[in-house]
This record gives sequence, structure tokens and C-alpha cells, in this order.
Amino acid sequence: MMVEVEPGGGAKCRNAGGGAKSKRRSQVQKCRRRSQEQEAEPSAETQEAEPIARDVEPQGAEPGRTTRSRAAQNKMEQAYLSSTICALCTMYIVFMVPVMSENHCKVTTEEADCSHLELYTIPSDLPLTIKILDLSHNRLKSLPAANLSRYDQLQHLDVGYNTLHILESALCQQLPLLKILNLQHNEFTKISEKVFTYCTGLAELRLNSNGIKDILGNPFENLQNLRILDVSHNKMTSTTLGNNGQLPKLFELLFSHNMIKELKNEDFKFLGNNSVQKLDLSSNPVKEIHLDCFQQLTNLHTLTMANMSLSFKLIEDLCSQLAGTQIKVLILPNSQFTRIHSTTFKGLNSTNLISLDISKNSLSQIDNDSFIYLRSLEMLNLEENQIKLLMFFSSSKDARIDDFSFQWLPNLKYLNMEQNKKMYFSEHAFTGLMSLTNLSFSGCTFQTFTNTTFLSLSNSSLISLNVSKTDLTGIESGAFHGLQHLEVLDLGINQIDQFFTGKEFEGLRSIKQIYLSYNKRLILASSSFCSIRTLEKLNLRKTALTFKSPSNSPFYCLFNLTHLDLGNNNIANMDEDFFSGLYNLRILSLQHNNLARLWKKANPGGPVLFLKGLQKLEILDLLSNGFDEIPAKALKGLSNLNILNLGGKQHLYIATINL
Repeated sequence: MMVEVEPGGGAKCRNAGGGAKSKRRSQVQKCRRRSQEQEAEPSAETQEAEPIARDVEPQGAEPGRTTRSRAAQNKMEQAYLSSTICALCTMYIVFMVPVMSENHCKVTTEEADCSHLELYTIPSDLPLTIKILDLSHNRLKSLPAANLSRYDQLQHLDVGYNTLHILESALCQQLPLLKILNLQHNEFTKISEKVFTYCTGLAELRLNSNGIKDILGNPFENLQNLRILDVSHNKMTSTTLGNNGQLPKLFELLFSHNMIKELKNEDFKFLGNNSVQKLDLSSNPVKEIHLDCFQQLTNLHTLTMANMSLSFKLIEDLCSQLAGTQIKVLILPNSQFTRIHSTTFKGLNSTNLISLDISKNSLSQIDNDSFIYLRSLEMLNLEENQIKLLMFFSSSKDARIDDFSFQWLPNLKYLNMEQNKKMYFSEHAFTGLMSLTNLSFSGCTFQTFTNTTFLSLSNSSLISLNVSKTDLTGIESGAFHGLQHLEVLDLGINQIDQFFTGKEFEGLRSIKQIYLSYNKRLILASSSFCSIRTLEKLNLRKTALTFKSPSNSPFYCLFNLTHLDLGNNNIANMDEDFFSGLYNLRILSLQHNNLARLWKKANPGGPVLFLKGLQKLEILDLLSNGFDEIPAKALKGLSNLNILNLGGKQHLYIATINL
């Protein structure tokens, strides 16, 4: 805040907004001069006011005495005000300058954020001890090393999104502690050999989006501690970054979005210690994969080749060349292959691949025994394919997942088959998946679940099953029988229109959460959930929920329940013992119902205290129920209640509430 003295001794405040120090000094000097002048002589306004004042002196007063006293008093008050304001201004300068700069940078103890300020030069008034400097999104055309030398404690420098095209080799010499250098989105079309000579301590270097075409000599040879190198989004035609062994500690190398058409056997020979574990070649027009192209990447753990056009032969060649590596994760989404042959993954037989992502590929056919070479696989992503045409060939010619299709994957834990349209699988389709813990069919299309749908998963290790957004209309008795380890069941956002008798959930001995929200219509009886007494969370929001008998609660046997959502159901009737037995309930959502009548004095039989017995309740949402009365004992016993949401009703009558 800046304080100014107005003519006549008045004062006003305005935002300084981080103005220059010179302006603040001049204001203080003017302020002090004005104070001195006011102490030395009366103001012109005071001198002009005195004669007028004498004409209206009260009778009996000594001539001129009252007016002169008032003038002297005014002069003293103005002088005091001016000196006080000057002191405040001085304090403002003393205490605020260390956290502000002339360029409006945001400065903390160790960091200066000077991004998005349209700077043409490097600020010179920042604290000398900063360790992080962000100069991104400015108009810098050069980066003089001498101008940065004052900040020799820097460990992280970001000059991305500028128009730099030359980098001085002395930069790292002036910044000996630099660990992270971000040069992305500039105009470095060539990388000269000496540019990083002194950057021996650098751990992360970002050169992406520069239009780089050529790497001259061995510019990265001295980067002995570099862990991450990003040269993506450039115009490079080869992965070769030098001809001498270098980058002994490199962990991650990003080459995506370049113009690489071939992977040759000498391309990665510049890597000295075979330390690279993560390689990204996505969005390159690769047409040929040569023999032994990955021979220098024996420690390769993760390979990403997304958004490419990979033919059947290219994928086979790729898998064959990965045979000599330590590959664990292979990511091939949106690579435009439509069929997996029985020999596609043969080259991975000698590896221990644990994760395979072949999502978004419009796969229409997977041949029999295609997964026989992936016995160590733990995660398989088949999301957004054409699973309705996916055929695992055995004796059937129908479009479906056939019996024993996954029998070769005994270690598989995560199977994602989301967004695959119509799904048909035979009775023993998942036989052999004894380690499976997570299975998702979200976005596929089903009609009903029968007692044979998940039969092949009986006695498996399945913990989570997601069948949301599948247009499901009904669940037959015993549909989940055998899923004794299942803890989370997502049936939300479907078209279920059903009366639940309780037999639908039989066999779920370990279930903890069921999500049924956003279905067409659910009818509940007192026995609906009695077979799943381990349940802790139950979501029934917006299901046109009705109760077979309002006096017999469908929740009475759920004594482990901690979270119950009944919102958006237009519920109008509840018995006083509706929630009895829910001793452990902590969160209850009843918003957007029609419960107002139950708490009215005029209600036949008096107010219904439907919250009875919820002694552990902590959060209660009653928003949009039309309440205009709350009886005194409505919340009795809710001693642990922390949050009560009644909305913004303006004319709500609340009696003295007894907790």
C-alpha cells in the first residue's frame, strides 16, 4: 500500500503495484520536504483563512486569539501527519524491496518466477541466493552468461518459450551448481559441439520443440551426470547424438515427434554405459527396424512407440530386437495395427515383459495362442479397440472371446477392456487368470449378467470389477457368485431397472463398496443387501429409488456401512427407525429429496425423527429438501456431527436443537 498526502494536508491510499524504487525514493523526499516546509511556516491556505476567521470571532474573545490558535493547531496536525506518512513510506521501502523487483517477478526465499512478463533482458535486481529462476514465456533473444553470473547459486534455470538461437558455452561455467536446464520452444536449429562443455553437473536437459536438425560432433560428451535428455518435437532424422561413448548415467531419452524413418544398429552406439531405461520414439514415421538396433540398450525397461503406423512385420521386428534387453513395459497405443498374429510377440519370449498397452488400435482379431509368449505379463490394456469383432480362435467362428483365451497369462493382475462396444465371451473365457485383481469393462455393451457371465473368474483374486456405462439392464441371481475376494463393484451409469431381492449379490463375501448411482429404477426390500454385510460404502444416487415397505429398511443389516448416498431420489417417506442398525455410518447424503413434511409440526403423528441411532455420523447433507422447520430433537444423539448442509434457505425455522 502506498500513502500520498493531498494538497491541504489530506491523505489518500493507492496500490503501489511493485513500482520502481526510484519513484518511491522521490515520493519520500517530497514528503519530507513538505513536512519541513509546513513546520517552518504556515501554509498559504492558512494565511488566507485567518482574516476571514477574525470577522466571525465569538463575542468576548480576545481579538484574533482563537483563529490563530486554530491555525497553529492545524499546522501542527499537518506536520505530524506528513512526518508519520513519510515514516510509513520509508518502512514500506525498507521491508518490501527484498521481495519485489522492477520487473514484477514473484520472489520467494529460493525461487524467482519471472515468466510471462515480456522481458527482453535478464533482471538484475533479484536476490543473489535464488536457486530456481523461471524466465519462460518472455521475449529473450539472447542469454548472456555474464548477466547470470550474479546468480551463481542457481540449480534450476527455465528459459523456455523465448526466441533464443545461441547458447554461450560459458553459461554453465558461470552457474556451476546448475542441475536442470530448460531450453524448450526456442530457435536452436543446431547444437554446436562446445555448447555444454562446462555442464558437468547437469542432470536434466530439455531441448524439445526447437526445430533441431543437426547435432554437430559430440555436444553431450561432458554431461557425465545427465539423467534426462529431451530432444522431442524437433526435425531430427536419426537417434544418433554423437560418435563417442557418452552420457554414462542417462536414464530417460525422449525422441518423440521427430522425422526418424529408420532405427539402425549404430544409432545408439553413442551411449556409453547402456544406462538408458526409458525410451520414447512416439510419433515418428518409422518404416524399418534394423537388426541389433537396441544392442546398446541392454538395460531398457520402458519403450513407448505411440501414435505411429506399425505394420504386422514392423511389430514382429520390434519384438525380436527387444529380445536382448531388460524390457518390462511396452506402450504401443494408436499404432494402427488391426490384428495380432500368433507370432507377433514371439520375440518377447525371452523377456520378462510385465506391462503391454495396445489400446486405441481398432484391433479386430487376435489369433489363438497370441499371448503364449507373455507369461510374465501383469498388466494388459486393450482399451478402445473393436472387441465386438475380436476372435480368439478355437472351435468357434463366432465373434467372441473364446474359452481359455487368457490361459497363458497366469500372472496377469490388471486387464482393461474398456470402450470395446458389444462384448461377448464364453463361459470359460477368463479361465487361468488366477492372479487377476482388477478388471474393467466400462463403456462396453452388455444386456444382462447371468450366473455364468463371470463363472470363469470364480475363486480368482479379483478385487475390483468395473462394469459402468455398459447399458446393463439387469442382474440375475448368482451373477457374482464365486467372486469371494471382490471388494469394489461399479455398476453405475447404466439402465438397470430391477427389484433387488438380495440373491443378486450372493457370493460377495469381501465386498466393501458398491456403486449403483445413475440407473433407471431400483426397488429395494428389507432383504436387498442382507447377503453383503461387509459393505462399507453404498452409492444409490439418482436411481428413482423406491422401497417395497417404508417401514422395513433395506439397510438394517449393513452394520459396517460408513457411507450412504441416497441423493436425488425424491424420497418423501421414512420411518423413524429407517437407519437403525447403521451404528458406524459417518457420511449420509440425502440432498435433493422431498423430506420437508417429515419434520413439520403439522405432520400426522408429529415430526418423524428419522436420524435416530446415527451416533457416529460426521457429515449430513440435507440440501434441497424444502425444509422450513427443524424440530428440537431432530439431531438428538448426533454428537459427532461436524458438517450439516441445509442449503441457503432464507426463512428456515430452527428450534433449540438438542444434540
